[in-house]
Amino acid sequence: MLDLTPFFVGFQRRLGNIIRFNTRPRTQTETVAAHSFYVALYALILAIIVEERGKKIDHKKTLVRALLHDLEECIAGDVMTKMKQDPDLKDAYDKVSKLAAYTALSGLPENIRMYLFSEWSNHKEGDEGWLVNVADDLSGVIYCKEQINLGNKYFIQIGEDYLTRIKKKTENTILSDLYDSMKKSFETDSETKLDSYAPER
Repeated sequence: MLDLTPFFVGFQRRLGNIIRFNTRPRTQTETVAAHSFYVALYALILAIIVEERGKKIDHKKTLVRALLHDLEECIAGDVMTKMKQDPDLKDAYDKVSKLAAYTALSGLPENIRMYLFSEWSNHKEGDEGWLVNVADDLSGVIYCKEQINLGNKYFIQIGEDYLTRIKKKTENTILSDLYDSMKKSFETDSETKLDSYAPER
């Protein structure tokens, strides 16, 4: 009998309790689970756009990698990017994150567990990984914009850092116009509401 209950009630459920930017002052919170949904949605949309512009993209791989890209945080927590990239800490964090991601997938049939672990391990690789990385930064920019709209100017510099990352990742690519539109949106008067494009109810 197929019993997935150990996984369904397992570590990955904690992503709904892990708060992003937990070392920074915030006017509203965003969980890693919510962030992962947005990254998956944005990555899928970018994949469709890139494909319409003539580049073949594996939509399934893009979605799987986007959904899993922060899986390790259900155990390791939300760790600052600078710490993850610090030369003295990177190897240690990589070991912890691999163990955390593999543990988070416990309770699944071994073939599924290994498939998902492999996609998590390679979520930054190839064109699909590139789209996930861009979508990850895109989600960050939008969250910062929300914070700024709510009066939290602390997130201005963080948002600008995300924009810089998007620029580097999209320069001279099929998505080179993405940066310009995001920068224009980010620099719009902070009173502009994010839902200003929503239809009238």
